[in-house]
Amino acid sequence: MTGRKQEFNLQVFQIVDALLFAVAFWLAYVIRVKGQEWLPMGDIGAFADNQWIVFVAMPFGPILLEL
Repeated sequence: MTGRKQEFNLQVFQIVDALLFAVAFWLAYVIRVKGQEWLPMGDIGAFADNQWIVFVAMPFGPILLEL
């Protein structure tokens, strides 16, 4: 029974890690967009242009963290 619970906890933490990656990317984008007011860094595309990075990081990020 303990093995099942440990496996379940591992899966839950992997999902949480993936969500944290997605939130971190979104938050970085928001900070960069808001930072344009104080420090112009050039044109920033829409978040949808960089959304593919989130879809790559969500499944592979937690796996890489486990190594």
